[in-house]
Amino acid sequence: MPASQPITLAIEISNPAHASPLATGVVMESGGGSGTRRSAAVGLARGETWLGGIPLDSSDRHDDALMPGIDRLCREHGVTPRDLSRIAVSVGPGGFTSLRIAVTVAKVIAETSGAACIPVPTAEASILAVDPARYANRAVSVCLAWKRETVWRQL
Repeated sequence: MPASQPITLAIEISNPAHASPLATGVVMESGGGSGTRRSAAVGLARGETWLGGIPLDSSDRHDDALMPGIDRLCREHGVTPRDLSRIAVSVGPGGFTSLRIAVTVAKVIAETSGAACIPVPTAEASILAVDPARYANRAVSVCLAWKRETVWRQL
């Protein structure tokens, strides 16, 4: 794999009840009630090759877990901030504070590393993670967990 391929850091903490595709290969728990939700995540890709992702335990405050999680993931894959070409960050819908934290962290890393900062709508990323060819030229409704057992729906 050529070292010149762009490296992308992906951040998804905007919707902690959403099963994030970023932590592929990692056991993800999701749901309401007393179950632990671990679907906020960060991930890395080199070109089109997925390097890996890690969940951020949503029982922790995301502002406390995000930067250490990014640092751990990058160290595990030998990636430094200067190696990053893009920072892809979920821009919701999602919790107001989580969105602000994620976007701020993404913009700061992008600014200091020289990487591009790319906003990613959560609902669009969710449908593409399932099977984009299956839904081509069809209307699709994506429902994401919202506050107090309600959902946010995008057509």
